[in-house]
Amino acid sequence: ACEGCHRLMDPIGLALEGYDHTGRVRTDEHGRPLDTTGSIVDFAGADVPLAGAADLARALAASPAVADCVVRQALQFYLARVDDAADACAVEDAVSALDASGGDFAAALTALLASDVVAFRKGEPAP
Repeated sequence: ACEGCHRLMDPIGLALEGYDHTGRVRTDEHGRPLDTTGSIVDFAGADVPLAGAADLARALAASPAVADCVVRQALQFYLARVDDAADACAVEDAVSALDASGGDFAAALTALLASDVVAFRKGEPAP
């Protein structure tokens, strides 16, 4: 029952083996060299081989789906609610700003915070 998820997660985790539980770089475990090769299974229609965490970061940074997800998560954080169809333009503008800036997340946040969705956000009525 666990194999389906582990088939997807474990190869990504192998790319992160070069770090210990506190985030320090490591090259071995109990004197044995680490294998930090892995893959992202079925990512945008293909398996992406990884030789370590830097490859994982590059693959995620190049993904339009990841950019959209990160922007949506930021918007949901600022709005304190799940985004909906009315938020689509703000998300699209922020993703465009992210792309135009070469991946500068500050540009995406600036676009989100300048959007009408955030400026005129819907919320719970005051008690």
